[in-house]
Amino acid sequence: MAIAPNTTFVAGNILTAVQQNAFPFGILGKTNAASYSTTTAGYETFITTTATVLANRSIKVSVQLQPYGYVGGFNIQVLEGATQIFASFSLVSSATDAIPNNYVFVYTPSSAGAKTYYVQLQRVGGTNLNQYTDPTKLAQIIIEDIGTA
Repeated sequence: MAIAPNTTFVAGNILTAVQQNAFPFGILGKTNAASYSTTTAGYETFITTTATVLANRSIKVSVQLQPYGYVGGFNIQVLEGATQIFASFSLVSSATDAIPNNYVFVYTPSSAGAKTYYVQLQRVGGTNLNQYTDPTKLAQIIIEDIGTA
């Protein structure tokens, strides 16, 4: 979608409710996770949050992780309920140092209402996958309304 400049406002016009409702509504849900470690090879839920979304809105999902471990890489998926809305493979850069990984994507929900979002990780190769957190190294998901779709 091309972004066009807003040319509908001129001197003396009144900002309408329709125009105001096109603005972003901001953060709808956010969860910080604790440190995590797994040796299993299947998907495991790592972070969960709930947000109430509206129809015909663009939703930005941001996930931040700090993975490390004796593993080749990991799959990450984000689910809205049971529906996958994002998936990616990432390499683990270090066995001992947590390296930031950030994932950001925008989607339009299939319906309005309260939605539960799950961040799931799956170890790929190696023996373990760890996720480090402290006050300066976050593991989190943020659900944000960024405007009309």
